[in-house]
Amino acid sequence: MTKFLEELAADVIKNHSHELDRVTIVLPSKRASIFLQKHLSNQLKKTFWSPSIISIKDFVAERYDGEMIDSTVSVFELYEVHRKLVAEPETFDSFTKWGQNLCTDFTEIDQYMVDPDMLFRNLKDIVELDSWNVDHSELSPNQLAYLEFWNKIPDYYRNFTKSLKSKGLAYTGMAYRDVADNIEKIADALKGNPTYFAGFNALSVSEQTIIETCVLRGGAKVMWDMDKHYVDNPVHEAGMFYRTYKDKWNIDFNEVPSHMGAEDQRISVIESATASGQTRIASHLIQNEIENSGIDTAIVLADESLLEPTLLSLPPKVSTANVTMGFPLKHSNVETLFASLFEIQQSMFASGSKIHYKQALKLLRHQAFASFSRDEVRKLERDIVKHNILFLSLDRIKQYNIPLLEKFVTKWKDVSTDSMTCCHDIVDYIALQWKNTENTLGLEFLSGFKKLFNHMADLLTRYPYAEKISTIQNIYRMSLRSYPLSFYGEPLEGMQIMGMLETRALDFENLIILGTNEGILPPSIRQQSYIPYDLKRSLGLPSRQEKEAIFAYHFYRLIQRAKNIYLIHTNNGDEFGSAERSRFILQLEAHATMGAKIIFSSYTPPLHKHEERESEIEKNDIVLKSIDDYLGRKPLSPTAINTYIGCPLDFYYTYGLGMKESDKVEEKVEASTLGTIMHKVLETLYKPFVASGKPVTVKDLDHCLDALEKTTKSLFDEHFDTSGYKTGTNFLIFHMAMDQLRKFFQNEIAFVKRTKLPLIIRGLEQDFSHTIEVDTPAGKKTITIKGQIDRVDTVGDVTRIIDYKSGLVEKKDVTLKEWEDLSKATKSKAQQLFCYGWLFAKNTPGAKRIEAGIISLRTHKSSYFAASFKGDQQFCHADFEHYEKELHGIIYDIYDPSLKLSHSKESKYCRNCD
Repeated sequence: MTKFLEELAADVIKNHSHELDRVTIVLPSKRASIFLQKHLSNQLKKTFWSPSIISIKDFVAERYDGEMIDSTVSVFELYEVHRKLVAEPETFDSFTKWGQNLCTDFTEIDQYMVDPDMLFRNLKDIVELDSWNVDHSELSPNQLAYLEFWNKIPDYYRNFTKSLKSKGLAYTGMAYRDVADNIEKIADALKGNPTYFAGFNALSVSEQTIIETCVLRGGAKVMWDMDKHYVDNPVHEAGMFYRTYKDKWNIDFNEVPSHMGAEDQRISVIESATASGQTRIASHLIQNEIENSGIDTAIVLADESLLEPTLLSLPPKVSTANVTMGFPLKHSNVETLFASLFEIQQSMFASGSKIHYKQALKLLRHQAFASFSRDEVRKLERDIVKHNILFLSLDRIKQYNIPLLEKFVTKWKDVSTDSMTCCHDIVDYIALQWKNTENTLGLEFLSGFKKLFNHMADLLTRYPYAEKISTIQNIYRMSLRSYPLSFYGEPLEGMQIMGMLETRALDFENLIILGTNEGILPPSIRQQSYIPYDLKRSLGLPSRQEKEAIFAYHFYRLIQRAKNIYLIHTNNGDEFGSAERSRFILQLEAHATMGAKIIFSSYTPPLHKHEERESEIEKNDIVLKSIDDYLGRKPLSPTAINTYIGCPLDFYYTYGLGMKESDKVEEKVEASTLGTIMHKVLETLYKPFVASGKPVTVKDLDHCLDALEKTTKSLFDEHFDTSGYKTGTNFLIFHMAMDQLRKFFQNEIAFVKRTKLPLIIRGLEQDFSHTIEVDTPAGKKTITIKGQIDRVDTVGDVTRIIDYKSGLVEKKDVTLKEWEDLSKATKSKAQQLFCYGWLFAKNTPGAKRIEAGIISLRTHKSSYFAASFKGDQQFCHADFEHYEKELHGIIYDIYDPSLKLSHSKESKYCRNCD
């Protein structure tokens, strides 16, 4: 295999061996420049003056007459313009919520050399059309303010660029546009100074202009790193940009080689049960399957958060590993310290000079505290638990002699200066403690944070707008995004560890790529822009399609020359994330006829012996006693009954041994935070109806709808940090809850209108219990059954016992054909409803026409599902006798020593068996 950089080195030497010192080579990454120098040295076999090898950003910066600023500085500079344009400017905190997106749009407009006047005219027309009232009525104050904001955007752009030019500054796009506008003069100056642009793919319009003009007027040469597999396929996204340039540019394009799908290419797709398990797979491959784990082997982290576990998992065989990547500091273990620092200071300013014990414990359990002051830390942890200390003051903390903790809880007086002094002190203190340890990665992270806080201190001096901790916190978050830690080790020895972007122009014989899941490779594209999608497309600005094509090229280019490729992904997704394999894996599978061998396998890390659990346990005297002790002091809930039916072993671990028992609150055992909040919202809004005892009217329910958002926000505020649900995943959860609750009340309104019968709420979140005598193999036992019923109401003369479920429910879940079905795990919802009905009847003598059902908050249509036996959904005395008989049988089985406690293979989820 001839590597791309070897081909480039050969071309440079062939044509310019006598003038290498005059050659400029522009590459897409810094790592590539070091490898290129190595190839030049290997081929020349003598001492030489090295060409100038730079990035495209360096090429632009050298030719721009001014200083390029980063995205954080851009936001500050735009805020200064904002303060001059607006009579009553908002705070910097408030401004950043939209100012950051505006800066991003401005740099994109300039990088793609879009006519700003035309764009802003189109944008203004779109906004005015969106705000137009069909009935020709006057616009509301909010609509007018909205229009005024959009009308000012051209002023922001013009004044922003003018202000920066006067200071000799430029954001990235502005500098690129300026160089592209003057590129003919620059290109003319290149004549006689050979220039290469090599290994590029996705180029902005300004970059295209720069490169094409340098070729046509300055004699520069372009070398593409492409493969026929995706270039010749007109629908393959990896070759999209190259095909566009070939059709558009007036320059020669060389023949594209074909490397993909060679017969000796082997692709292994390996599924991991967990995200961290991917690093174990990589370790196993390096130790056992890859013969040459040196410079021709690379671990590529599509998921950059896996850097730390990857380094910790490297096998002894790897003596040297070089990390090269722009690692986001937010993924480092050290970042959690500073996130806690800002949270603590924020809470101290809001509620006094004390910190909550949970904040203290979170810090004390961090690696930084585990490294030193161990005895003092353990003593404080014990005292917090022993004396039930809820809040800790600085004076109390000083008694334990933990200097690092004192730095976190010393209240800042001057926010701007004290915050930076504190951050620097923390970095210096930890660095001193780690100095003589093997925690080299931790020291690298601390060095990165030192630079970040120096940068922040400079910003706070130049732009004195930080009056609150929230502002410092906001600037910190912005700086984290624009200030990654750059690892640039000596890459010419040892195994390579890098991010996907750092692989550009590099080739390896052995590749291990971690995180090849959809949503990671390619990453989820979150476009925060004020420019609508259609307008972006019409003006040639990049959209989701272009950004996904960029990662397609990175992936296919990386593997095109490799011999052994290992694509590792996880099958474990979160609530909103994906456990799917990357689409690139599916594409490779679809084109398996290329010639490469593709092998699919899965890997589950073996449990250590001390982690193994029995899959079944005999009910000896000790086991039976632990179960009997529990049932003797605690009531048996419908959820506990379902746990036994679903998995007897899980029932024993959870209730008999008390594992995680403190997390259980009767029926709410499996309730998520979302379900808990939604239940509480309904209880809060319906509580006045219980007190009044009057029928619920449509007007009442309309009032509930009006109060819904305020009530939901209030309850979300109790579960999340301030505004913590207004962005990201929590934002989606909040609006999902709002949508489901709104639909719930709309269904209630429709129900009241449809039935014409009075709906009266009789009770909410009520506990009902009943004690029974049960004959068991261990003798007669007195067992209390207790359940909490979400709602009891009457519709006409029918009493309804209602259980709210935030998950999906189907009619078959609550329908019984035989009484024996109550002992089936698939009928857990029916069992719960019959139990509630039985408990209610036992506690309400004389109650007639009882039914029990589930209202599914997720199911928008037919959301009420009543339990039924052979089609009859109203309970009778005989039904409760049958249920009690089944209940006796279940309790008998619990005490039966001949029935082992075994794990049920059909159980979808066992809390403690796994």
